[in-house]
Amino acid sequence: MTTKTTERNPGRNRAQLVTNRALRWSVAIPRGLSAYWIDMLQRTGVAVTLLGESDARGAVAFCAGVDLAGDVAMLAQLRALRDSGVPLVVDAAAFALLTGRPARVLRASRLTGVGRFFDGADDVRMPVRIAVAGGAKYGCVAPQGVPAIAIDEDGNAPLIGLPLPAVAELDGAAPRVERFPLPRGRSTVEIVSGCDHGGLRRLVENALRIASHAAGLPFVRFAPAPGNHIGAFAMRVDADSFEATATTRTLEALARGDVRATWFIDVERHARRGGVAAVREIVAAGHEVQSHCWRHYTYRSRRKNRANLARSIEVLSAWGVEATAFAAPFGTWNAGLDAAMRDNGIAWSSEFSRCHDDAPGAWPHSRVHRGAWLTDPPWQVPVHPVCPGMMFVAGLSADEIHEHCAAIVTSKLVRGEPAVLYGHPIGDLERLPELFTSLDRTLTRLEDTARGGTAKELTPVWQPTLSELCAFHRARRHQAVVCRVGTDHLEGEVRGPAGLWIDLPDGTRVRTGPGRFVVRFDESALTRRDPAVGNESGGVRRLVPRSSLRPVLARMRIGVARWKREVMRQAGGE
Repeated sequence: MTTKTTERNPGRNRAQLVTNRALRWSVAIPRGLSAYWIDMLQRTGVAVTLLGESDARGAVAFCAGVDLAGDVAMLAQLRALRDSGVPLVVDAAAFALLTGRPARVLRASRLTGVGRFFDGADDVRMPVRIAVAGGAKYGCVAPQGVPAIAIDEDGNAPLIGLPLPAVAELDGAAPRVERFPLPRGRSTVEIVSGCDHGGLRRLVENALRIASHAAGLPFVRFAPAPGNHIGAFAMRVDADSFEATATTRTLEALARGDVRATWFIDVERHARRGGVAAVREIVAAGHEVQSHCWRHYTYRSRRKNRANLARSIEVLSAWGVEATAFAAPFGTWNAGLDAAMRDNGIAWSSEFSRCHDDAPGAWPHSRVHRGAWLTDPPWQVPVHPVCPGMMFVAGLSADEIHEHCAAIVTSKLVRGEPAVLYGHPIGDLERLPELFTSLDRTLTRLEDTARGGTAKELTPVWQPTLSELCAFHRARRHQAVVCRVGTDHLEGEVRGPAGLWIDLPDGTRVRTGPGRFVVRFDESALTRRDPAVGNESGGVRRLVPRSSLRPVLARMRIGVARWKREVMRQAGGE
C-alpha cells in the first residue's frame, strides 16, 4: 500500500506529539454544532467531546453548519488547533473561512465518486442545496458534474472540506422512490428517505479516517457489537396480515438458521383472522413482537395516528405482549407520526422513509408539527429497505436472493455496521425456506476469516432483537476511551459494552474487547498517509440518463403494486 511521509514541519509526527500522554480519544466539536451532526458522529461509533473541554491532541476536529463568520473566537480556536497539529474535517463554509477559497452553492441531486472518501458512499442521494469548497478536486456533484471534496495541506495538519448540506435542507427532503440494483443488471424500487443519511454518514466517517491517517494517527471508534462479537445481524419481519401457513413456514425458516427476529404485527387483521395464538407462538419461540398499528394505515393527523397506535398497544398487552416499539405501515413516515409515537411512549421505530442502511440513532430533526418542535423523537433502527418479495417481482430466483442477501450482510459487517434485513411472511419469506440457513453459512465464513487474523479471541456474530440492538447503541454513546500512544503501541482502557476498532494508517485494522488493552505494531504503521492517495480526481456520473430511468421505474412500480395486491388477495385482505 502506498504511503507518503510529509517533509513539512519535520518532527511534528503525531505519534511523537502524543507519545506517553494520556488522551481521551475522540472527535472534537465546537459549541453550537447541530444535534443532527452529533448524532451522526455517534452513529459512526466515535466518542465526541466539546472543544476546550479535554485535551484535543489525539483527536480529529469536526465542524459543520456553525456560523464561524459570526464567531471570531471559535474560528481562531479552529485555526489554533490546526496549527498544533490537529486535523480538521469541515463543511465548505468553514473551509472557505479557514483557507480564503470561496465556496460555491449548488442545487444537487447526488454525490458520486471513487476512492477512499467514497467507500460505501459512491452514490449518495442528496437532492438539496449544498456548498462546495473552493479548489475541490475529488468526487462529483450531479447534475452539474463539478468536483465536491477539497483538501488543504498547507498547515501543520490536513484540512478536508466536504459538501455538507444544512440540516434544514435535510429535513425538507421528502421521501422519494429510489432504485436499488440487483444481480443480473436488474433493479427494484422502494419509497425511502429523501436524503441518503447512511451514505452521508459514511462520507463523513471516511473523511475522519483519512484526516487521522494523514496526521499519522489511528482512527479509533467503538465496535459495532458488544464484547468480542465481530458484528451484529438482525432480522425484521412485517406481518402485514395473517395467514397461518405463511407464519408457520417463516418461523420454521428462522429456526433452521437459528435467527431471532423482531415481528411487527398488524393487530387488527391478526385479531380478526384468528392470529392471536400465532402471536403467542412467535413470542414462545424467542422472537420479539412489536406494533405495526391496529389498522394497517398511516395518517397525516397526529391525533389519528396516536389513536391507531394506542389501540394496537392496548390489544397486544391483552395478548401478553408489551409493545415499546413500532414500524409504520408501508414504511410511511411523517412528523405527525413521530409525535404520535412519543405520545404513546414508543422508545424506537424503524422507518425506511426516514432512514435506511445505517446504524441506530436518535435522528433529531427540526420539523414543526402544528406548532410543536420535534427535537427529541423516538430512536430509529434502520433496515435495508428491499425485501425478498420485491426481489421476486424483479425476476430473481431463490438462489440469487440468497446470494444477494449474503452480499448485503457481508458488506455491512465488514464496514462495521449492523446488518438488518426485513421481509414479510406472506408471499415473501415463506417462499425462502433456506434463506436463513444460507445466511448462517455466510456468518460462519466471516467469523472464520476474522479469527484467522489478529483477533483469534473474537466470538460469533451477535444476533440481537432490534430492541437489544437499539439498547446497545444507546449504551455505546456513554463510553469513552483513554489511551497512551507510543511509537510502536497503543495501550489503554475502554469501559462499557463495546470494544474498539482501530484502523492504522498502513491499512491494518485491529479489534479489541472492552477493558484494558495493549495493541502493538511496527513503527512504520503510524507513518503519515497522503490524504490524496487512493482517491481519484473527478467523480462517477450517472451511467443511465435520468430520462431513461422513467419507464424502468414505472414498470417496477406497477410490478410492486401487483405483488402487494396479490399478497393481500391470498390473505383475504381488504
